[in-house]
Amino acid sequence: MEIRKRLTLQFTVIVAVILFCAEFSVYIFSELRWREDFYTRLQNKAMAVTKLLLDVEGVNADILRLIEKNNLSTMPFEEIHIFDKSNEEVFSSRDSARLVIAPSVIAHIRGIGEYEYQQDEYTMVGFPYHSGTGQIVVVAGAIDIYGLRKLANLRNILIIVFLISLIILYISGRIYANRALRPILKVIDEVPAITESTLHLRVNEGNGRDEVARLAKTFNKMLARLENAFKVQQTFIANASHEIRTPLAHISGQLEVSLLKERSKEEYIRIIRSVLNDIISLGNTANRLLLLTLTNADSYHVPMAPIRIDDQLWEAKAELQKTHPDFKIQIRFKGNFEIDHYLTTVGNDQLLRIVFLNLMENGCKYSPDHQIEVVIEQVDSMIRIHFKDKGIGIPREEQELVYEPFYRAKNVHKQQGSGLGLSLVKQIMMLHGQSISLVSEPEKGTEFILHFSTTQG
Repeated sequence: MEIRKRLTLQFTVIVAVILFCAEFSVYIFSELRWREDFYTRLQNKAMAVTKLLLDVEGVNADILRLIEKNNLSTMPFEEIHIFDKSNEEVFSSRDSARLVIAPSVIAHIRGIGEYEYQQDEYTMVGFPYHSGTGQIVVVAGAIDIYGLRKLANLRNILIIVFLISLIILYISGRIYANRALRPILKVIDEVPAITESTLHLRVNEGNGRDEVARLAKTFNKMLARLENAFKVQQTFIANASHEIRTPLAHISGQLEVSLLKERSKEEYIRIIRSVLNDIISLGNTANRLLLLTLTNADSYHVPMAPIRIDDQLWEAKAELQKTHPDFKIQIRFKGNFEIDHYLTTVGNDQLLRIVFLNLMENGCKYSPDHQIEVVIEQVDSMIRIHFKDKGIGIPREEQELVYEPFYRAKNVHKQQGSGLGLSLVKQIMMLHGQSISLVSEPEKGTEFILHFSTTQG
């Protein structure tokens, strides 16, 4: 076989295999992502309906069914069924339900907790819910019409792209073999195809040695950074939108319910206070999002100066106890701190105070006695600050995730929070070139340790 043909075939086969793997991965991950998103939306919708029915005064099954009937966010063929502790159905979102929930499914949910499954063309999710009348079971189902349609379109597009790519690859292989000395034309032809929606594409790097290859490598590195930045931005926007949309939905729901009938002055005051709390929480989330963005080391220059760590700790304690008088914060020193240098580090006083505030607030908030112990100790030329509480702790498998924006451990959902505090702490510590570590055991407590280098070191 001629070298030209062999190179063309080898080039076509290798790139086709890679393209197939990439397209297959795209399809699989898209399907998993869409299915997970549908399950989450379905469960959130079912949870919201359940809370409206059981936790909001004045809402009964008929009113709730009327609300759901006019709800624009209802999913296709959506059905929500609520069963009491005797497995009797107390609510159905449809007058004429198409779904039949088997007793074995309800028993399975009571046994294992959250349960996701398929029933005919319906995507189903069930979960237990604890209320004042005992454990109830919520089962919701809907048909993912739009998801299936999008996946089908994606599959067809990928197949067409793959087949077309095979032809293009073969032709390109022949051109590459015939015109090995003209790689610059190939780079020029490939660049226009790369847009904000196709940042996964890369230009050919030629023989890897000449100036064109160096240019292509530099361009590919730039694309990799851009692709990563786009992914981070999309994830951040999606999470931020979710965190902002949730309190807005809660506010809207409360106001809609309050308008359904005439209420007493006390009830209106209670609703207004609840809405005000949601607005305050929304404002705090927005402020933390802004601060999290500003503390990005690549885009924000933070003024640094020598500061006393103990001064910032005392100020943080005083500031926190103004808003939470019931919080008990004990600060003590371990070791010899006669020389000021041992307590002085280079940093931004406002940002470090935010770190201390967040860790103190978390320790008190998640401890039954609302108490935290802060211990400052000297280790060689370093200062370690221990924030110890005797709270609910963090499960071992979730400890590496608590610094991710919007992530909250499963055992803290009863407490209000945005999941931004620890990610902000981590970002600020990284901005200062310092580190943070975590030791925690469920039901026994948590200890965060801040490691600071001092001006003495």
